[in-house]
Amino acid sequence: MDSAPSDSAMQADAGIPTSVLYVETNDITPGANAILGFSRAADGSLTPLPGSPFPIGGTGVGNPTQGLGPDDSDQEILASPDHTRLFAVNAGSNTIAVLDIHPDGSLSPVAGSPFPSGGISPVSVGLSGSFLYVVNQDEDPAQDASAGTPNYTAFTVGAAGRLTAIAGSTVTAGKSPSVALVSADGKLLSLARTFSRRSSRFLRSRRSAPSPSAPTAS
Repeated sequence: MDSAPSDSAMQADAGIPTSVLYVETNDITPGANAILGFSRAADGSLTPLPGSPFPIGGTGVGNPTQGLGPDDSDQEILASPDHTRLFAVNAGSNTIAVLDIHPDGSLSPVAGSPFPSGGISPVSVGLSGSFLYVVNQDEDPAQDASAGTPNYTAFTVGAAGRLTAIAGSTVTAGKSPSVALVSADGKLLSLARTFSRRSSRFLRSRRSAPSPSAPTAS
């Protein structure tokens, strides 16, 4: 992640600027991780938003030896469909930041943010309605991998943005899970693993705890 920060672009909706780009810094300085915000002109040029960078209260993940695993992830930040809230991983401090998106594009953390990710080294988030799915990769070189297990964990997203882990929702993952993708109808959660040619798919129950379906080749 530190060599290729993630981004999320949004279009106008409910007072949000015409085009805004958000990029996560993945800063490995303890507590210094942040989101860079830019307004994007019709010609593609970018202008930093006032107040950017926006602190998210956590730490990024480093990869000093450039080994396989820590950089292998996608969808580290994600905007809600109504463009009013942003979710971002703090892979080096095992938390998820939740931020309100204001009409001018600026960001501010919701009360209680960042929230525990339910594992070690969260690297991806997927959103379906009021449920957030987190991929905990457990491959941060700066942390003890033996202290946890790669997993997928589900959370409810409260009206004010607070994340609450869903009891019994955590599912053990294979080696190096890297991304959580939710189907358009919100019924299927697809989870890819870096060191496997197969992806795992889970059916969402009414309580949003994922239940596994057959793995598929990828």
